[in-house]
Amino acid sequence: MFLAALALAAQLELRTSPFVDLHFWVRHLAEQKEEIAQPKPVLDAVALAAVLDRDLGGPLGWGPIEGLFGDCKTAADALAAVAALPESLELRPGQPVELRARARRLVEALAIAEPVFLEKVWPEHRASIEAARKKIDETFSPKSEACLAYVAEHLGLTPPDRAIPVLLVCEGPFPGAVTQRDDAGRGVCFVAVQAAEGTQLFECILHEATHALDLATKSGSVLDDLRARLEEAGFTRRERLWRDVPHTLMFVQAGETIRRLVDPHHEHYGVVARYYDKVRAVADLELPVWIDHLDGKASRAEAVAKIAAGAAEARKPR
Repeated sequence: MFLAALALAAQLELRTSPFVDLHFWVRHLAEQKEEIAQPKPVLDAVALAAVLDRDLGGPLGWGPIEGLFGDCKTAADALAAVAALPESLELRPGQPVELRARARRLVEALAIAEPVFLEKVWPEHRASIEAARKKIDETFSPKSEACLAYVAEHLGLTPPDRAIPVLLVCEGPFPGAVTQRDDAGRGVCFVAVQAAEGTQLFECILHEATHALDLATKSGSVLDDLRARLEEAGFTRRERLWRDVPHTLMFVQAGETIRRLVDPHHEHYGVVARYYDKVRAVADLELPVWIDHLDGKASRAEAVAKIAAGAAEARKPR
């Protein structure tokens, strides 16, 4: 079964873009609490990004904008891309965001900051990205197709009809990596190389690629099965557990894949970055159940049923 999945495995397409690096660097600066010492054009872009981030409600709210940036090398490319955005978007009931004009103002500010960024910041950022890319190419890239096939097999995910774009940037806003939908609904991954080191970075890339695989899968995945079972048990899509249960399973699968196929000494990102501590009850439920499945001690159906039942039990008032 694994060999068959390998034959159909998705591929990764690692990319770099000065404009995308500028955008995510500005968003990273917008999170800083202390005073930022940067030229005025950069500070102007940071201020716009901070307000827009507040109004969009965080990383996923940026999806309609950032999903268009996958092929953008310059601010001029991005200005052309955001012209296709809808005039407004209602991210929360009764709270529309003026999307197209706000995105255009931000990209215009980034265009003004672009020359000083390219001169003063990009050379150092490019060197950092290239150093990380060298390690990725040496250790992870030769095994990336096998890793993607292993993830796809066990989570029941469908490889997309094209290579998964992964844009490497130097710095980015928390949590350092995100996957957004492009204008065709396909996943575009953005990963900050300074957010994780060594095999942790490999796992971050694989985790984001798992999101892209999830978007490419129309039905029948383990993740969809879990979501459906949770809804049958009374969970709503607004509940944290409805999101955390399938998402944590992505972390478990990605972490185990790197440990099994790339480096036996790898520690899960969920442990090192303390993500599992934030979802302790879910992690304690899923880790032993899914590892048993990967070890061949439980079928996929048995593992999914046990996770869904455990989540429903955890939801009951004590």
